[in-house]
Amino acid sequence: MAKKPKSLCYVLRSFPEPSETFISEEAISVMNSGVRVSIVVMSEGNRTVIHPSSQRLLDANCVYFVSQPGRWALAKSLVRLTLQQPLKTLGALSKALRHPYRWIYFSVLPAAVWCRSRNIEYLHAHFADFNLQAADALATWLGKPFGVTTHRYDIIDDPIDANVARALFRASNLLVTISKWNVRHMIAKYQLQQSRLEIVHCGINLADFGFHQRSFAENEPFRLLNVGRLVPVKGHATLLHALAQVRGQGVTCHLDIIGAGLLEGELRRLCLELGLEQCVTFHGAQPQSFVRESLKRAHAFVLSSYAEGLPVACIEAAASGTPLIATRINGLPELIDDGISGLLVDANNAAALARAISWAATHRTALAAMTAAARRKVENEFDRTACTEQLLSLAASATGVPD
Repeated sequence: MAKKPKSLCYVLRSFPEPSETFISEEAISVMNSGVRVSIVVMSEGNRTVIHPSSQRLLDANCVYFVSQPGRWALAKSLVRLTLQQPLKTLGALSKALRHPYRWIYFSVLPAAVWCRSRNIEYLHAHFADFNLQAADALATWLGKPFGVTTHRYDIIDDPIDANVARALFRASNLLVTISKWNVRHMIAKYQLQQSRLEIVHCGINLADFGFHQRSFAENEPFRLLNVGRLVPVKGHATLLHALAQVRGQGVTCHLDIIGAGLLEGELRRLCLELGLEQCVTFHGAQPQSFVRESLKRAHAFVLSSYAEGLPVACIEAAASGTPLIATRINGLPELIDDGISGLLVDANNAAALARAISWAATHRTALAAMTAAARRKVENEFDRTACTEQLLSLAASATGVPD
């Protein structure tokens, strides 16, 4: 039997978040493996559309929401920790008082008391941002190991200073990332040893995404699906311009967009300017069940982003048998082998994206072989259970759990 910790605590800035359901899915998978899961949340998230996995975690009463503690609450928490573990607490207090981000250390004090009551063995953050800083602070109070999974924005956009991130990476007991591209980038940027970095993919539950071979009715529009937040980095404007070019070539198609964001009004106006109002449907934020049904109906999944880590939406599409058309960025070539398991194009290139869509629409038989290859790739490398067992084994090593 693979080794694993008895208890694991995720440290998150906000929860639930519709765009971060991969975290709640991972937490449920960890829970299903027999590990007790806890979640420390620094602020209330977005409850507009709550994913079933997030709701299950909320119902399990394993989520601790950190309010802004007053001085009395901080003093009370500090006294409790001191009585329970005097030497550790005094050492942590000395570090906190000297730390430039001491406010983080004190803001998590009540959460540290809660974590100790739940016998947390290991703390894990997703994203090298405030989440990692809070996990480090909690680990200091508790005297427990901590780790992080990095994705994309956190190692590209520097939500915390790169030097601060480097110090946290070096102090962490477990350093995980989601792709080989990330490994290369982090070694170069943070001067890390490759042996410190582990790759654990954001897997999916294969049973939830059954493979469906596409069928095409005569004279049916080529149905494209895009899933993602309506924000600039997702490249929706490029996608709409590509769609206009495809229609100009005489290819009948329809685009379904699932997701919400600040750009919706602007994108709707662009549809009007390009004459696409009849062939683009904005569905807004939708539950996972809606996404799954949309994947079954779609003839191709298209991702036009300028920057991504290794998006779960593409993994889900590949598992479902939905042909993939995506931009050649970051970790995506590790999922999509161009011309074999999908099509890759340069980012921010409407003409290239239009050519790929037109080719897919007019070579529908060739897509079948691509979808089969994509499904095999997901089965071999992105199975949720296997990814969870890998993470737990690494966490166990970080905590010193014996084989």
